[in-house]
Amino acid sequence: MLYIIQTIVYTGLMLAIYLLLLGNKPMHKFNRLYLLSTAVLPLVLPMLKLPEAYRPQQVPGSLFTGVLPEVVINSGNNATAVSIPLWATIAMALYLLVAVAFLLPGLLSYAKMRRIIGEGEKENKDGYVLLKQTGFGPGSWGRYIFLPEGDVDETIIEHERVHIALHHSLDIIFISIMQAVMWPNVFLHLLRKELVQVHEFQADAAINMEAADYSVLLLSSLFHTDKLYLTHTFIDHPIKRRIMMLHKNKTTAKLRGVVASLAATCLLACIITMQSCERGQTEVRKEPVLAFTAKMPEPGYDVYEFLAKAVKYPQEAKDKGIEGRVAIKFVVDKTGKIRDAEVASKKADPILAQAAMDAVVQFPDWTPGEDSTGNKVPVYYTVPITFKLEHDDTVTRQDGVVDRNVSDK
Repeated sequence: MLYIIQTIVYTGLMLAIYLLLLGNKPMHKFNRLYLLSTAVLPLVLPMLKLPEAYRPQQVPGSLFTGVLPEVVINSGNNATAVSIPLWATIAMALYLLVAVAFLLPGLLSYAKMRRIIGEGEKENKDGYVLLKQTGFGPGSWGRYIFLPEGDVDETIIEHERVHIALHHSLDIIFISIMQAVMWPNVFLHLLRKELVQVHEFQADAAINMEAADYSVLLLSSLFHTDKLYLTHTFIDHPIKRRIMMLHKNKTTAKLRGVVASLAATCLLACIITMQSCERGQTEVRKEPVLAFTAKMPEPGYDVYEFLAKAVKYPQEAKDKGIEGRVAIKFVVDKTGKIRDAEVASKKADPILAQAAMDAVVQFPDWTPGEDSTGNKVPVYYTVPITFKLEHDDTVTRQDGVVDRNVSDK
């Protein structure tokens, strides 16, 4: 979750630099590279950090926190882990469902293009294939140029050949996959729109034709196009931006490119520096801020087998018919040691709480957790332990499937 939030914020910051300094400026090759970098860099930025010797110290902050699956101890001193919470499974399924929904338009468009390519009237040319009478276009995808009817102005063909030569379709495929996989990142939708516009600027700039005459050609073709989702179409709105771009001076845009490069470099340096800050040791807060590590601590042994042997169902509780749930909080510090264990359940029975506490404090050392920059961090864990009186020693998970059942011999 933290990783996704970081990628969204970093994408927004880099896109803001583009819109302020580079948008609608005639430096199309640089702009295309910048926009593609804006899609890629936020994915790796959360994992970057300075070398150990250059990392500044950060002000002590809150601990990370995690929750272990629930452990059930029955009256026969058997233990089992409750399955993954239903809400987590539903959340994961919904995320994947939305990702598929974002991929669907592209997949349908690709299938439709393959059908058109298979059925269309083809003319193999030098470096491209011309498809006539398709009902779509004028436009291009891959090495194919789609024409809605028969022949069109040769200038339009040349425009689409530029798209093919510069491999603009690969950019669209890449950004479509990015939008699906990282669909919570709303800035990718604006980034895609700007990238497609830069593609058109590049193709327009490569046409050897007077700006005024080319503008007339754009306007004359405005209302005679139909577009497929993945294709580049000769007329791609807003048409005003393309016409204005034809008349701009490239020389005056170079300074903005330098400024944008410096701004982006400073932004990346600040992000990496902040992520490289060491989190100092801090006292455990009673209610720590919820966060997630890039690498959670690992016990190196089966926690549930350990608890099956370590947790003893108190005889006094059995005699009195006491059962219930106890949550124990503890810290896995930066060295992997277990410390600061405490009872988190306010209404837990004292007899059961003491039995759970006695077991948790016996945990051997864990492998410490790491944050997104690779720094060792203390992690606040909670382990729920349920004491349950049963006549049958067979223990099942909440979904009814027989799970690990380890008896204390």
